[in-house]
Amino acid sequence: MINPSVIRKIYAKFQDGRSKDVFEHRLLYSLTGDFNFILKMTNIYENNNDIVTSIKSHNKEKPTILYGAGLLGKEISSLFPKVYFMCICDSAEDKWGIKLNGYTIISPNDMYKIYDDNNILICIIDETVANVVKETLIKHGVPNKRIIIYSNFQYKKSEPLYFPRDINIPWNEKEVFIDAGCYNFQTSFDFIRNMKGKYKKIAAFEPNPEQYEICVEKARGIKNATVYECGLWNKSTILNFSSSKDKPMSSHFTDNNKETNIKIKAVKLDDILNGEEATFIKMDIEGAELNALKGAVQTILRYKPKLAICLYHKPEDIWEIPEYIINLRDDYKIYMRHHSVTNIDTVLYAV
Repeated sequence: MINPSVIRKIYAKFQDGRSKDVFEHRLLYSLTGDFNFILKMTNIYENNNDIVTSIKSHNKEKPTILYGAGLLGKEISSLFPKVYFMCICDSAEDKWGIKLNGYTIISPNDMYKIYDDNNILICIIDETVANVVKETLIKHGVPNKRIIIYSNFQYKKSEPLYFPRDINIPWNEKEVFIDAGCYNFQTSFDFIRNMKGKYKKIAAFEPNPEQYEICVEKARGIKNATVYECGLWNKSTILNFSSSKDKPMSSHFTDNNKETNIKIKAVKLDDILNGEEATFIKMDIEGAELNALKGAVQTILRYKPKLAICLYHKPEDIWEIPEYIINLRDDYKIYMRHHSVTNIDTVLYAV
């Protein structure tokens, strides 16, 4: 149950009006599930967002079929009136013929029947799946130039995820970066780019075995970088984990035995560091953020590392995580930013 005094306490700690706006709209979305609060938070039509600009510019020239009727498809299609897309295509048979935000969902076979060179397909799915879908489309005669992968336009270029330019974050050449939920090692690459290659160490964590192998391969040759095949938690334990080869970004911890398909190792960050310093901790770990922070208490109390913590996996994250951090160290300056046109990538920054 939400405590109004907690909400007031968090709200008062934000350092700028934008953080307060993001917190207000994200909180209302968490409580109601109304996607209009996400739209208001992103100011989607006022800001020159990459995906919206791309879709609108292409649409001026060619009719468009939106590919993917999942969560992202639902949210992206809600951003545009009926005139922007011909229809939505999805491979899930139980969705065919259903209306989504006014658009009819069709099968891939039906799409191929109506397709010609005047159509553009937009795959609004994670990059790993998008590449597979793209290959299938090309095999069915869809020209490569007519395929747009949504993830290429997901973030505003002016607001890098985890490295926002409008927050005064102090950096130095002795940074020790904790990349919790490294997925494909991209955030570590972004960190290296942000630091212009001058840093002390990178410790990356990825519990999904398949993604771990990808991270290890990409980390080869990167100086002072270690990838751990485990998740972060409030104790050393073995956790149930749901992992999908086709949809790796949907992997998550679970208490549902029917969902579980692997067991993964989880550790406390304090135990891994064993008293050594961390200067910047990023967490995007599928709802495990609060428990992982509890496993990093000694590191946070001793070193006050910069924090970039995702708040979008569970509705209660929006108040439970800020409250925990503020209670742990009241001397943090707190900010909040939202980096997507959908309901993902709301991040709390503590500096």
